[in-house]
Amino acid sequence: MNGILFYDEKLSKILSIMKNLILCAALTGMLCVIFSCNDAKNVNQVVKPYEPIELSASQTQQVSADNSFAFDLLKNVNRSECNGNFFISPLSISQALGMTYNGAAGTTKTAMETALRRNGFSSDEINAYYKKLTYGLLGADPSTQLKITNSIWTRKDFPVLQSFYDVNATYYGAKAQSLDFSQPSSKDIINNWCSQNTNGKIPSIIDAIPGDVVMYLINAVYFKGIWKSQFKTSDTFSGSFAATTGSVPVKYMKQENTFNYFDNDSVQCAELPYGNGAFSMVVVLPASSYSVDQIVDKMNSSTWKNWLGAMHSIKLHVELPKFKLSYKKVLNYALSQMGMGVAFSDFADFSKIANGGGLAISRVLHNTFVAVDEEGTEAAAVTAVEIIVSLPQITSFIVNRPFLFFIKEKSTGTILFAGKILKPVIE
Repeated sequence: MNGILFYDEKLSKILSIMKNLILCAALTGMLCVIFSCNDAKNVNQVVKPYEPIELSASQTQQVSADNSFAFDLLKNVNRSECNGNFFISPLSISQALGMTYNGAAGTTKTAMETALRRNGFSSDEINAYYKKLTYGLLGADPSTQLKITNSIWTRKDFPVLQSFYDVNATYYGAKAQSLDFSQPSSKDIINNWCSQNTNGKIPSIIDAIPGDVVMYLINAVYFKGIWKSQFKTSDTFSGSFAATTGSVPVKYMKQENTFNYFDNDSVQCAELPYGNGAFSMVVVLPASSYSVDQIVDKMNSSTWKNWLGAMHSIKLHVELPKFKLSYKKVLNYALSQMGMGVAFSDFADFSKIANGGGLAISRVLHNTFVAVDEEGTEAAAVTAVEIIVSLPQITSFIVNRPFLFFIKEKSTGTILFAGKILKPVIE
C-alpha cells in the first residue's frame, strides 16, 4: 500500500511537470503563431503580387506620349546642365501642367498639347488618363510609399470660373484655397503644404509672391521604395568615381543577385526593383566610348521601349554609388523650346480660368530631392505653375533719326506719296 501511494505521488509529480511543459509548449506555440501571423502579414504587404495597371488603348498611347515628353524635357534640361547633376520628375511637371491646360484655350491650348505631346487627344481623354494613371500608381505596390497630391491657390477676391475648379477637383483631386497674397503668411502656408506632402523633403517652392500673381497650381510627389534585394551596409566600400572633372571619392554599395539586364555597343542597363517589382530603378551606364550627353541625345520613347523589351534576367555583380541630391529649376525655357512659349507671353489665352483673359504663366518652378542608399530610394518633387495678370506691353516707336514715309490708299494699297526725312524742317 505504501508502495502504491508512493507511486501515485511520484506519478502525480510527473504529471504535474508534464502539464507545465505542455502549457509552456502551448504558450510558445501560440507566440510563434502570433509572430508568424505578424510576419506573414508584413511579408504579404511587401510581396503582394504585382498586378499591371489596366489602361485603354488611348491611355496606353498617352503613356508613350508621356515618355516622349519625359525624354524631350530631359534633353532640354540637360543642355543647360551639361556640367552638373540634375533630377526632375516628368510626372509632377506633367500633372501641374495638366491642371493648367484645363484653363487654356485657342492657340495656347494647342501649344500646351504640343509641349505635353498630347496632340490628337481630347481634353476629356487627357484628364481621364491622368486620373486613371494616378490611381493605378498609388495602388501598384503597398510596400512602396507613394503620394501624389495637387492643389490650387488663388489670390483673394480673384474671380476663378467654378468649372475650372470642378474639372481639376474631379480628375486631379485638387483642393482649392483662396489666400491674401499680400500677406507674408500666404507664402508660408503654400510652402508648408509642399513640405507636408513630400515628408519634409521639399520644404519650400516659393521664395516670394510677386504682386501680379493670381494663382499657383501645384503638384507634389513623394516616393520611398525599399530595394527588393537590399544592399548590405557591411559590403559598402570606399572607391573612386571618374567624374567629368576628375576622379572623386564615393561610397559604393555592392551585391550579387539576379537582375534584368541589357547591353549593346553604347550602354549597359540594369533594372533594380523595389518592393513587389511594380517600381524599379533602371541605371543606364554609357559605354566608355560614349558620354552621358551623347546617350541623352539619342534617347526617346522608342529607344526606351526597345531597351526595356530587350532586358533579360541574369546573375549580376552590381556596384552602385550612394548619392543624395537636391535640385531647383525654372522650366520656362525648356518648356518654351518644347512648343508652349505662347503660354508665357502676352498672347497667352487662359480664358477658361477666368473671364476676360489677360492671364499668362510667369514661371514653372520645379524642386526635387533624391537619396539612394543600401535600403532603397527616397525621392520627392514639387512643381508650381505661377499664373499672373498679363498687362499688354507698350512698344515704343520713337522717330528720332532719319526715316521714310508713305501715303497710301487703304483698300488697294496704292502709294500716293513717298518721302525721306533726313532732317525735319518746319517752314
